[in-house]
Amino acid sequence: MAYCLRFAFTTSIGLHKVSHDSYSPLFAITSDFLLNSIINGKTLKLVIDELKQELPQQTPWYDAVFGVNFDVLYKIFDGQLMTSIGWLYSEKIDFKFEQSYKQNAYLKIGFAKRLMNNLTIDVSGTAYQHYLQGIQPILYTPKTAKFFAHPYGELNLSIHYRF
Repeated sequence: MAYCLRFAFTTSIGLHKVSHDSYSPLFAITSDFLLNSIINGKTLKLVIDELKQELPQQTPWYDAVFGVNFDVLYKIFDGQLMTSIGWLYSEKIDFKFEQSYKQNAYLKIGFAKRLMNNLTIDVSGTAYQHYLQGIQPILYTPKTAKFFAHPYGELNLSIHYRF
């Protein structure tokens, strides 16, 4: 029985450009008659303005992400137990809305086993403190920001075959 313990510490810096094209012909309406029409107690102009506030901004922004990660790998028999704990800090540049969440901590635990010389299977789970903050920059918009208040988790099953 061979036991082996390995530690790793990594840092990362990333810059992601995010742009959306959420233009609609609805936004080009200029007729006062149409814009002042009442729909469910609101003018069409107010409905359009509220809709624009929920959509991503029209101009591009950048998401700068700094990450710190500590891994522990423990070999046991033909497999490997993996644990990882990390922290991400995200700062949005040229973002016109308030950024309520800027950091995210996560924990990942998994196990990988070689079944044959060229076949490996691994199972893992990751739990995030603030949804996918710092992971998927395109997801953070005024409408979706409320989801970042909640934790998020994912399970992963991978099969690796080498040719």
